[in-house]
Amino acid sequence: MNAVSAPGDQWLTVTRPDAVALCLSAQYTPTLAELMLRESTVTELAARLHLALNAAHHRVRRLVEAGLVCQTRTTPRRGRPLRHYRAVSGPS
Repeated sequence: MNAVSAPGDQWLTVTRPDAVALCLSAQYTPTLAELMLRESTVTELAARLHLALNAAHHRVRRLVEAGLVCQTRTTPRRGRPLRHYRAVSGPS
C-alpha cells in the first residue's frame, strides 16, 4: 500500500501510520515544509534549518522511506554526486 496518493495532483492523502506520524512530528515538520517550498540537498537543508548534517540526513531518509519526499535529481561532482530532494506534495 502506498503511503500517499495524489489523484489529479491536487490533494495528498497520507494513509500509512508512520507517514502520518512524521507529518505531525515537531521534528520532521520543518524539514517537510522546507522541501514543499523548494528542492534541496541535505547540506542545504541542514544550513537553512540549523541542523547537524547527520540529523538532516536522518530526517530526509525517514521522509523518503515514508513516501513523503523523493529524490528529484543528482548533480555530478568529484566523489559522490549531490542528491536533490523535494516533497511529493510541494507546489510545481
